[in-house]
Amino acid sequence: MALIMLCFGSAVNPIWWILVSAATLGITVTNWSIGLIATLVSWPFRSFILITLAAFVLVSFLAIGQWAAFAQARPFFLGGFRSETQWTQPAMEERGLGRWDPVASMRSLFVSTVVAPSPVVEIQEGDKVVTNQQAGLLDRTPLGQAAAVSWMVLLFIGVWGAVRTEALYTVGAALGLMLTGQAVLHSIYGDPTFMYSPHVLPLLVAIAAMSWFTPVRKAAMAMAIAVAVLGGANNVEQFQQAAELAKQAIAEGGNNVQPLFPAKGAVLPR
Repeated sequence: MALIMLCFGSAVNPIWWILVSAATLGITVTNWSIGLIATLVSWPFRSFILITLAAFVLVSFLAIGQWAAFAQARPFFLGGFRSETQWTQPAMEERGLGRWDPVASMRSLFVSTVVAPSPVVEIQEGDKVVTNQQAGLLDRTPLGQAAAVSWMVLLFIGVWGAVRTEALYTVGAALGLMLTGQAVLHSIYGDPTFMYSPHVLPLLVAIAAMSWFTPVRKAAMAMAIAVAVLGGANNVEQFQQAAELAKQAIAEGGNNVQPLFPAKGAVLPR
């Protein structure tokens, strides 16, 4: 929604901008950055502040209403940010839950989001975890490798299109800021980074689409078709492989039920 509003700019009634900004905040606090950046580049600074404040007040009132209906759903503005630090990658590495590797996070964010690598089972703090966090660029089937190369070329051409086309400067700058924000966040937060793919996929696709505004648009179209066909087949295969690994882990006894987050109907060990 924020990307669509970004394309229309300030030609759209501010009420819609308030609703879209509120919607991005309603997903996650960090995803509000998408709504904020889209608003910032589309409106004068004073209007940006007013739209942002209105969105914040709207979501705050909705959060209070949610709290009244669901006692455990504490409003986002009452804290909880500090507890999130335990899920940063450096903190998780100290607890033996994976390894902090910003390069792997960026590889996952910009490549694995579109073309999934092969998953593996890791033992993290005694639990079996299906993950692809540390998968390298070549840790893919030949089909996946071809799709990944096609995607990286297509993304590069899209960046070229955004830089060389004056009409795309505003949208391109906004997309660049959005992706930079997500890259900074996920350089330290979230393992596996692949879990946050939906946060950046629309941004990456929008940049890739700007390849149309280059002299090599036909080659870019060929790359896009390769990514869609080869990448789609690869992703289905990797999903099936991940599901099989998870089923195998369950068949071998699975993991202990987490006392704080028991599954519905689960019986905790005495």
